[in-house]
Amino acid sequence: MNKALGLYFHIPFCRSKCTYCDFYSFAAKPDVQAEYAVALAQVADTLRPRAQGYTVDTVYFGGGTPSVLAPEAFASVMDAAKRSAIAEGAEITTEANPAPLDPNLLPFWRKMGVNRLSFGMQSAIDEELRIIGRRHRAEDLAVAVGAAKSCGIDNISLDLMLGLPGQTAESVAASLSAALALAPTHLSVYCLKLEEGTTLARMVESGRVSLPDDEAVAEWYLTTAETLVREGFEHYEISNFALPGYRSRHNMRYWQRAEYLGFGPAAHSFFAEERRYFAADIQAFVQNAHMGTLDWILDDPADPIEETLILSLRTADGLDLAALATLTGEQTAAQIGQDLARLIPGGHVRQTAAGYALTAQGMLVSNTILSDLLLRL
Repeated sequence: MNKALGLYFHIPFCRSKCTYCDFYSFAAKPDVQAEYAVALAQVADTLRPRAQGYTVDTVYFGGGTPSVLAPEAFASVMDAAKRSAIAEGAEITTEANPAPLDPNLLPFWRKMGVNRLSFGMQSAIDEELRIIGRRHRAEDLAVAVGAAKSCGIDNISLDLMLGLPGQTAESVAASLSAALALAPTHLSVYCLKLEEGTTLARMVESGRVSLPDDEAVAEWYLTTAETLVREGFEHYEISNFALPGYRSRHNMRYWQRAEYLGFGPAAHSFFAEERRYFAADIQAFVQNAHMGTLDWILDDPADPIEETLILSLRTADGLDLAALATLTGEQTAAQIGQDLARLIPGGHVRQTAAGYALTAQGMLVSNTILSDLLLRL
Protein backbone atom coordinates (compact mmCIF):
# COMPACT_ATOMS: atom_id res chain seq x y z
CA MET A 1 0.00 0.00 0.00
CA ASN A 2 1.40 3.40 -0.99
CA LYS A 3 2.18 5.98 1.65
CA ALA A 4 0.14 9.20 1.64
CA LEU A 5 1.60 12.56 0.69
CA GLY A 6 0.41 16.17 0.55
CA LEU A 7 1.49 18.80 -1.99
CA TYR A 8 1.63 22.54 -1.29
CA PHE A 9 2.07 25.14 -4.06
CA HIS A 10 2.92 28.67 -2.96
CA ILE A 11 1.47 31.41 -5.17
CA PRO A 12 3.24 34.54 -3.87
CA PHE A 13 1.18 37.10 -5.79
CA CYS A 14 -1.32 39.67 -4.48
CA ARG A 15 -2.91 42.69 -6.06
CA SER A 16 -1.91 44.65 -2.97
CA LYS A 17 -0.43 43.90 0.45
CA CYS A 18 -2.70 43.75 3.49
CA THR A 19 -1.45 45.97 6.30
CA TYR A 20 -0.95 43.07 8.76
CA CYS A 21 0.71 40.63 6.33
CA ASP A 22 4.34 39.53 6.56
CA PHE A 23 4.02 36.51 4.25
CA TYR A 24 6.24 36.31 1.20
CA SER A 25 3.91 37.89 -1.35
CA PHE A 26 3.83 40.87 -3.71
CA ALA A 27 2.18 42.30 -6.81
CA ALA A 28 3.52 40.99 -10.13
CA LYS A 29 2.79 41.46 -13.82
CA PRO A 30 1.22 38.62 -15.87
CA ASP A 31 4.52 37.71 -17.58
CA VAL A 32 6.21 37.27 -14.19
CA GLN A 33 3.35 35.10 -12.99
CA ALA A 34 3.46 32.97 -16.13
CA GLU A 35 7.22 32.44 -15.85
CA TYR A 36 6.83 31.53 -12.20
CA ALA A 37 4.10 28.97 -12.94
CA VAL A 38 6.44 27.26 -15.39
CA ALA A 39 9.20 27.19 -12.76
CA LEU A 40 6.81 25.84 -10.14
CA ALA A 41 5.83 22.96 -12.43
CA GLN A 42 9.48 22.28 -13.26
CA VAL A 43 10.43 22.00 -9.58
CA ALA A 44 7.46 19.74 -8.87
CA ASP A 45 8.58 17.51 -11.76
CA THR A 46 12.16 17.48 -10.45
CA LEU A 47 11.10 16.40 -6.96
CA ARG A 48 8.49 13.88 -8.09
CA PRO A 49 10.87 10.89 -8.38
CA ARG A 50 11.68 11.22 -4.68
CA ALA A 51 8.03 10.51 -3.90
CA GLN A 52 7.80 7.33 -5.93
CA GLY A 53 5.56 4.89 -4.08
CA TYR A 54 3.45 7.68 -2.54
CA THR A 55 -0.16 8.59 -3.29
CA VAL A 56 -1.15 12.25 -3.05
CA ASP A 57 -4.33 12.70 -1.03
CA THR A 58 -4.20 16.48 -0.44
CA VAL A 59 -3.16 19.37 -2.68
CA TYR A 60 -3.16 22.95 -1.42
CA PHE A 61 -2.67 26.19 -3.37
CA GLY A 62 -1.81 28.95 -0.90
CA GLY A 63 -0.30 32.39 -0.99
CA GLY A 64 -0.38 35.18 -1.53
CA THR A 65 -3.58 34.99 -3.49
CA PRO A 66 -3.93 32.05 -5.90
CA SER A 67 -7.02 33.68 -7.39
CA VAL A 68 -4.86 36.35 -9.08
CA LEU A 69 -3.08 33.68 -11.12
CA ALA A 70 -4.21 33.51 -14.76
CA PRO A 71 -6.17 30.33 -15.60
CA GLU A 72 -3.54 29.03 -18.03
CA ALA A 73 -0.81 29.50 -15.41
CA PHE A 74 -2.91 27.77 -12.77
CA ALA A 75 -3.61 24.92 -15.20
CA SER A 76 0.10 24.31 -15.79
CA VAL A 77 0.71 24.00 -12.05
CA MET A 78 -2.33 21.77 -11.55
CA ASP A 79 -1.17 19.57 -14.42
CA ALA A 80 2.18 19.18 -12.65
CA ALA A 81 0.36 18.11 -9.48
CA LYS A 82 -1.68 15.58 -11.45
CA ARG A 83 1.50 13.99 -12.82
CA SER A 84 1.81 12.56 -9.31
CA ALA A 85 -0.40 9.67 -8.25
CA ILE A 86 -3.51 11.52 -7.07
CA ALA A 87 -5.84 9.50 -4.85
CA GLU A 88 -9.49 9.23 -5.73
CA GLY A 89 -11.36 11.71 -3.55
CA ALA A 90 -8.23 13.74 -2.81
CA GLU A 91 -8.84 17.08 -1.10
CA ILE A 92 -7.76 19.88 -3.45
CA THR A 93 -7.91 23.31 -1.85
CA THR A 94 -7.33 26.77 -3.26
CA GLU A 95 -7.25 30.02 -1.32
CA ALA A 96 -9.09 33.00 -2.80
CA ASN A 97 -10.04 36.55 -2.03
CA PRO A 98 -13.75 37.42 -2.36
CA ALA A 99 -13.03 40.34 -4.69
CA PRO A 100 -11.99 41.10 -7.26
CA LEU A 101 -12.89 37.63 -8.52
CA ASP A 102 -13.33 36.69 -12.17
CA PRO A 103 -16.79 35.04 -12.46
CA ASN A 104 -15.32 32.48 -14.86
CA LEU A 105 -12.53 31.47 -12.48
CA LEU A 106 -14.48 29.29 -10.05
CA PRO A 107 -16.10 27.09 -12.73
CA PHE A 108 -12.64 26.73 -14.28
CA TRP A 109 -11.13 25.68 -10.94
CA ARG A 110 -13.93 23.17 -10.44
CA LYS A 111 -13.24 21.70 -13.87
CA MET A 112 -9.56 21.44 -12.95
CA GLY A 113 -10.44 19.39 -9.87
CA VAL A 114 -10.59 21.95 -7.06
CA ASN A 115 -13.14 20.75 -4.49
CA ARG A 116 -12.43 23.00 -1.49
CA LEU A 117 -12.12 26.80 -1.27
CA SER A 118 -10.71 28.94 1.52
CA PHE A 119 -11.92 32.55 1.36
CA GLY A 120 -10.15 35.36 3.20
CA MET A 121 -13.16 36.94 4.87
CA GLN A 122 -11.41 38.42 7.95
CA SER A 123 -14.39 40.60 8.94
CA ALA A 124 -17.91 41.54 7.87
CA ILE A 125 -17.38 45.17 8.88
CA ASP A 126 -16.30 47.35 5.96
CA GLU A 127 -14.35 49.83 8.10
CA GLU A 128 -12.35 47.01 9.69
CA LEU A 129 -11.60 45.63 6.24
CA ARG A 130 -10.48 49.05 5.00
CA ILE A 131 -8.03 49.58 7.86
CA ILE A 132 -6.29 46.25 7.26
CA GLY A 133 -6.04 46.87 3.53
CA ARG A 134 -8.49 44.27 2.26
CA ARG A 135 -9.76 44.94 -1.28
CA HIS A 136 -13.18 43.36 -0.79
CA ARG A 137 -16.22 44.56 1.14
CA ALA A 138 -18.67 42.49 3.17
CA GLU A 139 -21.20 42.07 0.37
CA ASP A 140 -18.54 40.66 -1.97
CA LEU A 141 -18.12 37.57 0.16
CA ALA A 142 -21.74 36.46 -0.19
CA VAL A 143 -21.46 36.81 -3.97
CA ALA A 144 -18.23 34.78 -4.04
CA VAL A 145 -19.59 31.99 -1.83
CA GLY A 146 -22.77 31.83 -3.89
CA ALA A 147 -20.74 31.57 -7.09
CA ALA A 148 -18.65 28.76 -5.61
CA LYS A 149 -21.69 26.75 -4.57
CA SER A 150 -23.42 27.31 -7.90
CA CYS A 151 -20.53 25.63 -9.70
CA GLY A 152 -20.47 22.68 -7.33
CA ILE A 153 -17.84 23.63 -4.73
CA ASP A 154 -19.69 23.20 -1.44
CA ASN A 155 -16.70 22.62 0.85
CA ILE A 156 -15.96 26.20 1.84
CA SER A 157 -13.76 27.60 4.59
CA LEU A 158 -13.81 31.20 5.80
CA ASP A 159 -11.07 33.06 7.67
CA LEU A 160 -11.96 35.42 10.50
CA MET A 161 -9.59 37.65 12.47
CA LEU A 162 -9.86 38.83 16.07
CA GLY A 163 -8.07 41.85 17.50
CA LEU A 164 -8.37 44.15 14.49
CA PRO A 165 -8.16 47.94 14.93
CA GLY A 166 -11.52 49.31 16.01
CA GLN A 167 -12.99 45.87 16.59
CA THR A 168 -15.53 45.41 19.39
CA ALA A 169 -17.43 42.53 20.91
CA GLU A 170 -20.44 43.62 18.87
CA SER A 171 -18.54 43.72 15.57
CA VAL A 172 -16.99 40.31 16.26
CA ALA A 173 -20.46 38.88 16.86
CA ALA A 174 -21.73 40.52 13.67
CA SER A 175 -18.88 39.07 11.61
CA LEU A 176 -19.41 35.60 13.05
CA SER A 177 -23.14 35.81 12.37
CA ALA A 178 -22.46 36.90 8.78
CA ALA A 179 -20.05 34.02 8.32
CA LEU A 180 -22.49 31.43 9.65
CA ALA A 181 -25.24 32.78 7.41
CA LEU A 182 -23.19 31.64 4.42
CA ALA A 183 -23.22 28.01 5.67
CA PRO A 184 -19.49 27.26 5.49
CA THR A 185 -18.18 23.82 6.36
CA HIS A 186 -15.08 25.22 8.06
CA LEU A 187 -13.90 28.39 9.78
CA SER A 188 -10.42 29.50 10.75
CA VAL A 189 -10.39 32.07 13.55
CA TYR A 190 -7.07 33.84 14.03
CA CYS A 191 -6.05 36.29 16.72
CA LEU A 192 -4.10 39.12 15.10
CA LYS A 193 -0.36 38.98 15.70
CA LEU A 194 1.29 42.31 15.07
CA GLU A 195 4.33 41.50 12.93
CA GLU A 196 7.36 43.79 13.01
CA GLY A 197 7.90 45.71 9.80
CA THR A 198 4.33 45.52 8.56
CA THR A 199 2.29 48.58 7.65
CA LEU A 200 -0.10 47.87 10.51
CA ALA A 201 2.77 47.74 13.00
CA ARG A 202 3.91 51.17 11.83
CA MET A 203 0.33 52.47 12.07
CA VAL A 204 0.08 51.28 15.67
CA GLU A 205 3.51 52.63 16.59
CA SER A 206 2.65 56.06 15.19
CA GLY A 207 -0.67 56.13 17.06
CA ARG A 208 -2.76 56.26 13.88
CA VAL A 209 -4.70 53.20 15.02
CA SER A 210 -4.96 51.26 18.26
CA LEU A 211 -5.60 47.59 18.91
CA PRO A 212 -8.07 46.05 21.37
CA ASP A 213 -6.49 44.88 24.61
CA ASP A 214 -5.42 41.25 24.99
CA GLU A 215 -8.05 40.42 27.59
CA ALA A 216 -10.84 41.54 25.29
CA VAL A 217 -9.46 39.51 22.39
CA ALA A 218 -9.15 36.45 24.62
CA GLU A 219 -12.79 36.81 25.64
CA TRP A 220 -13.87 37.17 22.00
CA TYR A 221 -11.93 34.01 21.13
CA LEU A 222 -13.64 31.99 23.87
CA THR A 223 -17.07 33.37 22.99
CA THR A 224 -16.51 32.62 19.30
CA ALA A 225 -15.40 29.08 20.10
CA GLU A 226 -18.45 28.50 22.31
CA THR A 227 -20.78 29.82 19.62
CA LEU A 228 -19.28 27.65 16.89
CA VAL A 229 -19.41 24.51 19.03
CA ARG A 230 -23.03 25.29 19.82
CA GLU A 231 -23.66 25.58 16.06
CA GLY A 232 -22.30 22.07 15.48
CA PHE A 233 -18.67 22.84 14.66
CA GLU A 234 -15.82 20.84 16.15
CA HIS A 235 -13.04 22.94 17.65
CA TYR A 236 -10.38 20.60 16.28
CA GLU A 237 -7.30 22.85 16.38
CA ILE A 238 -6.37 26.08 18.15
CA SER A 239 -7.62 28.29 15.30
CA ASN A 240 -9.79 25.89 13.33
CA PHE A 241 -13.40 24.74 13.48
CA ALA A 242 -15.15 22.26 11.19
CA LEU A 243 -18.48 20.59 10.72
CA PRO A 244 -18.25 16.79 11.17
CA GLY A 245 -16.19 15.30 8.34
CA TYR A 246 -14.84 18.66 7.15
CA ARG A 247 -11.54 19.10 8.92
CA SER A 248 -8.84 20.48 6.64
CA ARG A 249 -7.17 17.22 5.68
CA HIS A 250 -4.15 19.05 4.30
CA ASN A 251 -3.54 21.15 7.39
CA MET A 252 -3.98 18.09 9.59
CA ARG A 253 -0.81 16.78 7.93
CA TYR A 254 1.17 19.56 9.57
CA TRP A 255 -0.15 18.82 13.06
CA GLN A 256 0.18 15.04 12.74
CA ARG A 257 3.76 15.14 11.37
CA ALA A 258 2.56 13.57 8.11
CA GLU A 259 4.64 14.04 4.99
CA TYR A 260 4.18 16.85 2.48
CA LEU A 261 6.19 18.57 -0.23
CA GLY A 262 6.05 22.35 -0.61
CA PHE A 263 6.97 24.14 -3.84
CA GLY A 264 7.81 27.81 -4.27
CA PRO A 265 9.84 30.51 -2.51
CA ALA A 266 9.34 30.32 1.28
CA ALA A 267 7.53 26.97 0.93
CA HIS A 268 8.43 24.29 3.49
CA SER A 269 8.41 20.49 3.28
CA PHE A 270 8.48 17.61 5.73
CA PHE A 271 9.62 14.48 3.96
CA ALA A 272 11.65 11.41 4.99
CA GLU A 273 11.96 12.88 8.51
CA GLU A 274 13.65 16.00 7.13
CA ARG A 275 12.38 19.56 7.07
CA ARG A 276 13.43 21.55 4.02
CA TYR A 277 12.50 24.88 2.46
CA PHE A 278 13.09 27.14 -0.50
CA ALA A 279 14.52 30.61 0.14
CA ALA A 280 12.06 33.51 -0.01
CA ASP A 281 13.46 34.71 -3.33
CA ILE A 282 11.36 34.28 -6.47
CA GLN A 283 14.16 35.28 -8.83
CA ALA A 284 16.49 32.64 -7.41
CA PHE A 285 13.70 30.07 -7.43
CA VAL A 286 12.86 30.67 -11.10
CA GLN A 287 16.50 30.78 -12.15
CA ASN A 288 17.32 27.51 -10.38
CA ALA A 289 14.25 25.85 -11.86
CA HIS A 290 15.22 26.82 -15.39
CA MET A 291 18.78 25.56 -14.80
CA GLY A 292 17.46 22.25 -13.52
CA THR A 293 19.02 22.72 -10.09
CA LEU A 294 17.40 22.65 -6.66
CA ASP A 295 18.38 24.97 -3.87
CA TRP A 296 16.24 22.96 -1.45
CA ILE A 297 17.63 23.99 1.91
CA LEU A 298 17.91 21.48 4.75
CA ASP A 299 16.40 23.00 7.89
CA ASP A 300 17.47 22.30 11.45
CA PRO A 301 16.98 18.61 12.31
CA ALA A 302 13.43 17.79 13.33
CA ASP A 303 13.08 16.69 16.96
CA PRO A 304 10.26 14.12 16.87
CA ILE A 305 9.69 14.30 20.62
CA GLU A 306 9.30 18.07 20.81
CA GLU A 307 7.27 18.19 17.62
CA THR A 308 4.94 15.42 18.77
CA LEU A 309 4.30 17.24 22.03
CA ILE A 310 3.83 20.70 20.52
CA LEU A 311 1.80 19.72 17.46
CA SER A 312 -0.51 17.18 19.11
CA LEU A 313 -1.52 19.64 21.81
CA ARG A 314 -2.61 22.10 19.12
CA THR A 315 -5.44 19.71 18.27
CA ALA A 316 -8.59 18.44 19.95
CA ASP A 317 -7.25 14.89 19.55
CA GLY A 318 -4.54 15.85 21.99
CA LEU A 319 -1.49 14.00 23.22
CA ASP A 320 -1.40 10.20 23.04
CA LEU A 321 0.67 9.23 26.09
CA ALA A 322 1.42 5.73 24.81
CA ALA A 323 2.74 7.14 21.54
CA LEU A 324 4.82 9.68 23.47
CA ALA A 325 6.22 6.92 25.69
CA THR A 326 7.65 5.14 22.63
CA LEU A 327 9.72 8.28 22.00
CA THR A 328 10.59 9.45 25.52
CA GLY A 329 10.28 6.37 27.68
CA GLU A 330 7.55 5.54 30.19
CA GLN A 331 8.86 7.73 33.02
CA THR A 332 9.05 11.00 31.06
CA ALA A 333 5.68 10.40 29.42
CA ALA A 334 4.11 9.70 32.82
CA GLN A 335 5.58 12.95 34.24
CA ILE A 336 4.17 14.94 31.34
CA GLY A 337 0.81 13.25 31.87
CA GLN A 338 0.87 14.25 35.53
CA ASP A 339 1.73 17.85 34.63
CA LEU A 340 -1.24 18.00 32.26
CA ALA A 341 -3.58 16.34 34.75
CA ARG A 342 -2.79 19.07 37.29
CA LEU A 343 -4.23 21.64 34.85
CA ILE A 344 -7.64 19.93 34.64
CA PRO A 345 -9.19 21.63 37.71
CA GLY A 346 -8.30 25.07 36.29
CA GLY A 347 -10.17 24.31 33.09
CA HIS A 348 -7.14 24.32 30.80
CA VAL A 349 -6.87 20.60 30.10
CA ARG A 350 -9.28 17.71 29.63
CA GLN A 351 -8.63 14.00 29.72
CA THR A 352 -9.08 11.89 26.58
CA ALA A 353 -9.18 8.14 26.01
CA ALA A 354 -5.50 8.18 24.97
CA GLY A 355 -4.14 10.99 27.13
CA TYR A 356 -4.83 14.70 27.43
CA ALA A 357 -5.92 17.65 25.28
CA LEU A 358 -6.13 21.39 25.82
CA THR A 359 -9.49 23.07 26.25
CA ALA A 360 -10.27 26.36 24.50
CA GLN A 361 -8.99 28.16 27.62
CA GLY A 362 -5.84 26.07 27.51
CA MET A 363 -5.30 26.83 23.84
CA LEU A 364 -5.26 30.54 24.70
CA VAL A 365 -2.21 30.00 26.92
CA SER A 366 -0.73 27.04 25.05
CA ASN A 367 2.71 28.64 24.72
CA THR A 368 3.07 28.87 28.50
CA ILE A 369 1.83 25.31 29.03
CA LEU A 370 4.14 23.91 26.36
CA SER A 371 7.16 25.82 27.68
CA ASP A 372 6.71 24.11 31.04
CA LEU A 373 6.21 20.67 29.48
CA LEU A 374 9.29 20.96 27.29
CA LEU A 375 11.42 21.29 30.40
CA ARG A 376 10.60 17.62 31.08
CA LEU A 377 12.39 16.49 27.92
